[in-house]
Amino acid sequence: MAYIHRMRLTRNFRIWEFRCHDKSVTQVPEPLFPNVRRLARNLQVLHYAAAAIYGRDVKISIRSGYRTPEHNDKTPGAADKSYHQEALAADFNLFLKVDAKTWEELPPTEVRSLILELIREGTMEEGGIGIYDWGLHYDCRGTRARWDGRPRRKGPKRGK
Repeated sequence: MAYIHRMRLTRNFRIWEFRCHDKSVTQVPEPLFPNVRRLARNLQVLHYAAAAIYGRDVKISIRSGYRTPEHNDKTPGAADKSYHQEALAADFNLFLKVDAKTWEELPPTEVRSLILELIREGTMEEGGIGIYDWGLHYDCRGTRARWDGRPRRKGPKRGK
């Protein structure tokens, strides 16, 4: 099983990055390997595009990849039929290297804009894109879905 843990999906992604964050740290089941490879290929496109645009090293940090149905049920805000359960979704942050020890997060709004451009170009698959205060969700469901999971900001009261 150790060799699977180290399995490279793309140049910058290994399968362990997509493991479930349940108590057992469940690995992606073998029947879902084609799905997680497809997801990693799409995120690799994003990685290369960000590096080319910003001219800096890039790191995509996976917050949540595969989820067991049990773990998905315990995840606040998770959809009942979440694409995470099929290893087709990732919640992540994208960082740009500042210097040898420092990375800065690219704001989720900028990452979302870049993904949308890559989808328009046909280099990334159409799918679900959700923006949150903590980062971004992307899934390669094959159909368009967009949502904003950030809390609504209360503005000044209107009226008299």
